[in-house]
Amino acid sequence: MQIIKEIYLDFYQTEPVLVTAKQGDNARFVKATLLDHGNLFSIPDGTTANLARGEVWNACIVNTDGTVLAPITPDMRPGRLPAEIELYLGTEKLSTWNFTLMIQPSARNDSAIEGTNEYTQLDILVNQAREEISNAQTATESANAAALNANESAALANTAASNANVAASSAETNADLAMKAAISALDGKEAATSAATSANAAADRANEAAGNIEQENIKPLAYSVSGESITAGNSAEKPLIGLTVHGRAEQVSTTGAQLFNKSTVTPESYVRDTDGTVVASTTHPTCASDYITLDGAESIYITSTMTSNRWGAFYNDKKEYVSGIAGYSSPITVPVGAVYIRLTVADDNLDTFMVNTGSTALPYEPYTYGVPSPSVEYPQAIDIAGSGGSINVKVVGANLFDISKVQSISGASGSQTTNNNDGTLLVQSSQGDSSGGYEDGKNVLRDLCPELRAGDIAVLSAKSTGSDKRIYLRGSKSPWTFGASRTISETDLDSIVMFYASGTSTSATISEIMINAGSVALPYEPYKTPQSVSLSTPNGLAGLKVSSGGNYTDASGQQWRCDEIVRNERGTGKRIQRIGIIESYASETINTAYMSTTGQLTEGATVLYVLDDVVETDLSAEEIAALSALHTYSPTTTISNDAGCDMTAAYVTQYYQGVGDAMFYGVADNLTTEASGTSVLDAHQGKVLDNKIGALNDLETTAKSSAVAAINEIKSDVSLLSDKTTVTVLNPILKKTISYATGGTQESVFVATEACTVFTFASAEVEGAVSGRAQIKFDKDGEFDSRGLGQFSSGDQYPALSISGVFHLTAGDRLLFSVWCSEAFTMNYINVNLCIVPDH
Repeated sequence: MQIIKEIYLDFYQTEPVLVTAKQGDNARFVKATLLDHGNLFSIPDGTTANLARGEVWNACIVNTDGTVLAPITPDMRPGRLPAEIELYLGTEKLSTWNFTLMIQPSARNDSAIEGTNEYTQLDILVNQAREEISNAQTATESANAAALNANESAALANTAASNANVAASSAETNADLAMKAAISALDGKEAATSAATSANAAADRANEAAGNIEQENIKPLAYSVSGESITAGNSAEKPLIGLTVHGRAEQVSTTGAQLFNKSTVTPESYVRDTDGTVVASTTHPTCASDYITLDGAESIYITSTMTSNRWGAFYNDKKEYVSGIAGYSSPITVPVGAVYIRLTVADDNLDTFMVNTGSTALPYEPYTYGVPSPSVEYPQAIDIAGSGGSINVKVVGANLFDISKVQSISGASGSQTTNNNDGTLLVQSSQGDSSGGYEDGKNVLRDLCPELRAGDIAVLSAKSTGSDKRIYLRGSKSPWTFGASRTISETDLDSIVMFYASGTSTSATISEIMINAGSVALPYEPYKTPQSVSLSTPNGLAGLKVSSGGNYTDASGQQWRCDEIVRNERGTGKRIQRIGIIESYASETINTAYMSTTGQLTEGATVLYVLDDVVETDLSAEEIAALSALHTYSPTTTISNDAGCDMTAAYVTQYYQGVGDAMFYGVADNLTTEASGTSVLDAHQGKVLDNKIGALNDLETTAKSSAVAAINEIKSDVSLLSDKTTVTVLNPILKKTISYATGGTQESVFVATEACTVFTFASAEVEGAVSGRAQIKFDKDGEFDSRGLGQFSSGDQYPALSISGVFHLTAGDRLLFSVWCSEAFTMNYINVNLCIVPDH
């Protein structure tokens, strides 16, 4: 029979950690996970641990998982007392930041006979008052005697308590009033009695409120998050508690598997698959590879993002045409007599196009003439974060789309996009196009979303009075549907953004445009003015991957030994160097982890290595001031940097504000300290204390309300997911050819048996180029619902559709899914998905 309270203790932590326990128990333990600046602290073998509190300590158990198990022993006296975990290894000692032990007094006196609740409460109160009031002994003994006489039965106990109350000139049976009456009988000590009683009540309320918060699993008042681009959820409008920028160093490594050399392509051309001729063309955004030697391979695998123009050819040893290639989607068998191959490559696929021998796709790597790298023959440069002399850290809200930067434009044939400068856009389409047009150089995604980076996952959301709910990234030739997420590419960032209305010759107003990090759309909030700080990195900010002994662990579990810039919770800042750099290696001795431009310790190579001794320097006063000025936004904050570094940020959550600007436990501490530290309070001091007790009552009420609201919200979410929601996947057809005749088809996919909300998603891809128009949509029977419409038009290079919508149905309503086209065409696949949530 054990109760174990799990807590996290940092060697640099200032946030309060409270552990509550009951006096006299011997089956309670604290299990502490130890952290170093938010990272798991590895406890060395042979380390012993103590739980220290005042002049007393208890031996602890160091577990194999790196945690410390500390007993809460029966000898611990009631009240609040600071405690810490101490680690000992030989002559070395290391202590955690203090946490608070709240020991609640036992309701039982082991030396007393059976009594009543009145006796127990009265005894506690009298014992508390004894230290403050020296002449309260007579009343205390009378009350004790009255209570002790109650051992025969509960009735006698009640009578004794009543007699004690009468003796104290009070007719009330309430224990608190009995205490006040008894002490009021003492000559001239009313003020001291009030002080002691108020202190006890304040401590009880603080303990109860803290217990309520702890029991309801309220999220912490302060929180820590890590990552390259940090999203701090539930954040308050408060200064950052702390911020650490972790260094990194990266280096390209290859196996020599890449056969395609992008530096030798023929631009503005393609390889004709019917005769192997390289054809010059400005209408195709492609280029032609040089002759690629196959070296006797029986098969090759081509990995690309291309969906069209996938042409190539095989050639013999005289570079004469052997056969053609009309697709890159699967392993390709090399025909007899083929020695070379040439391929058509899309311009926007040059940096990720991969060709390797064999029947399995290999990860992309640059071309290194078939030789692994880094090596002496093919060295690879080391990219060190901050090598340019500085790192810029930026803090923004959740919305990464700055609508104020959208420029009004006039496109072709009368199409227009107008920024109304009130958070909305007016899109007017032309006769031949549903978009609001574009102008070269205007409304580039990189300019509209300066915090977006290639490789980020982001989701787009917006409201539109029109039916065409998407934007179009012109450079990527790719639509981005409202509610969909995508992985951002460099081509996306360089793309002009086009906005859409409801078809040709229509207009629409678009509002609440938001792009946020992650794959889930967050509630709309306006774009927040960015905060930024430039941190000097005269030697860069390097970091090496290590198998153990790292000072930082990233989200994948990889340990790093890295330089850091730290602004801690005490408002001071350090630049910590753990990595040394040798610009040109000679014969230096290196016994630690290292990274070299040649992969070895060869003469002339640039080498990064782990220093034996850490070097710390203070940040400048300007840097500390700039870091201290950074604050989070409510309700969500995004923190990024321009060097690709991981960061760790500690911030204040909205639960902090929910209990006022003074920390809840800090208020409780202040009340208890002030009350118990004063022997006799005059009228003014008593008034101050009463005011603070009232404030504590308010804080307790607010904290409980926050707890209830949070729990109800969580219960609601869990109930929605576990009890009410059903997900239906209809005709999941993958890579199966389906032909639709002109005029299209329509079918019922769901009939509601009760009132419900249906979330819909569908996607489809058309094989080959399409000269006409096609669409897929969801529709309530008998109504046209534009929210469920997706379409592509004549001339689209990548005819793929994805749509989503939300429909509110009553019993008997039908939900229809339809495919329409202006000509016969073939679909590669169609996926239809429904998420059905009953309204009850």
